[in-house]
Amino acid sequence: MKNTRGKREELTVIEVEGSAEKRGESYGSQAGADIKSCVDFFYRIFSRQWDFRESSSGQDFSWREIRNQARNHAEKYWPAIADYSPVLAAEMKGIARGAGVDWRDIVMIALNEERESIVKGLKEEREISSTDGQSMASDGQTMAPGGQSTVPADGQSAASDGQSMSPGGQPTAPAGQCTAFAATGRATRSGRTLLGQSWDNYLEWYEGFPSFLLRRKNSEGFEALSYAYPGMLAAAGINSAGIALCWNSVPRLKLKIGVPTYVIVAEVLRQETIGNALAAVFRAERAGCFNFLLANEEEIYNLEATSDDIEVSYSADYLGHANHYLTKRFRQEERRQEREQREGSRGSRQTGQGQQESGSSRQTGQGQKERSGQSREQNSRSDKEEDGQNSQNLNDSSDSYSSKEKSKRRASTLIRHNRICRRLKEDAGNISTAKAGEFLRDHVNYPHSICRHPDKDSAYQDQLLTRAAWIMEPAEREILITAGPPCRYSFKKYTFS
Repeated sequence: MKNTRGKREELTVIEVEGSAEKRGESYGSQAGADIKSCVDFFYRIFSRQWDFRESSSGQDFSWREIRNQARNHAEKYWPAIADYSPVLAAEMKGIARGAGVDWRDIVMIALNEERESIVKGLKEEREISSTDGQSMASDGQTMAPGGQSTVPADGQSAASDGQSMSPGGQPTAPAGQCTAFAATGRATRSGRTLLGQSWDNYLEWYEGFPSFLLRRKNSEGFEALSYAYPGMLAAAGINSAGIALCWNSVPRLKLKIGVPTYVIVAEVLRQETIGNALAAVFRAERAGCFNFLLANEEEIYNLEATSDDIEVSYSADYLGHANHYLTKRFRQEERRQEREQREGSRGSRQTGQGQQESGSSRQTGQGQKERSGQSREQNSRSDKEEDGQNSQNLNDSSDSYSSKEKSKRRASTLIRHNRICRRLKEDAGNISTAKAGEFLRDHVNYPHSICRHPDKDSAYQDQLLTRAAWIMEPAEREILITAGPPCRYSFKKYTFS
């Protein structure tokens, strides 16, 4: 999926204005081709990244089935979005009309931070359909309810690279992306706020679709400048009232149907005061987890949030954050979930082949009876055989790289957090845009540094880089942003009309 676009020295700027519907339609029409490419890209990622093989039929999800069921899942979030921000809901529908795509595709893009929920929803839908009367066609093809064949028209597998769900059926969430900071008061040379971040992303995504700087002006002349993927309203940014937002991904402790993180970002950038910006986060029925750095000309706040809890920190000097929780109760919950996952994984390895047999027996009542009717002696002999098989599996290197990757990312977030806090502390009182640029070019622990670069020892789909970096000055109403790693790309300044 690599493209051959050359080095992009600066981001494309898309400008829209007027009512919400008009802004959305204008955005969609200007970026229609890229929005369609982005939608297709994510559906291909879904089809490749997780294994949905049905043991009863041996058939995989087709690309079409993934798309349709993902849309159905995305639609479940719409009531929460429309209730939270009717303006953004109208704008999103407008984007779909302008681009000529299904409006649920725009919701799917907004769910990027909660995309594991789409995969989980797909799996649940498949499990429901398999127990609600799926039939088999005469040639052995799986038939979905209503008699529609699910065999891919192009013969592509839904999990062609064999990647699968992690123990417990939960997709493995990406980790170790982005480093953010904010400084104000006596910490900055001007005495006013500076904030910024590295925007770390998969190399495959960077090469797969472009990103934009989106300038949106409403009918009253209020403007927002936001960094965004095609079809997205805002990934981060600043508005003409001087409200600015940077943020980090954190472990997904819990996902639920609610308002996607990227919709909350866009709503924050509609606010004219720091109080209303904070309130926009508080009032959201949050779908996922995130860390926000919110600021205006003088104030900076850090918000670590899960779908049902939030911790707010304030500083008169500086704040830094990477991709792990700083809040004790969130760290404890993360450790608890990790323990349960390890125990589940250990139990899965111990049962081995027996688990597969019991899984198959659920598909046929007779098989289940035969399994439950085994003698204790048979079970004991079977368990010993399985233990022998699992001794080999534990020594198999097929999943060791995944563990290695996870460990490198955990180390990276700790180092990047410590580095950004150290740089802030050492330069406190002298922090300027030039100093902030130095922070973002930091290469300690290269390539897993603040300025991120692809790790040649990682698989292509696991390689990360700093896709963009920015520094925002709320008092000046401006953003300085790069189109790639800041060690190689220059910051370009944008402000309001």
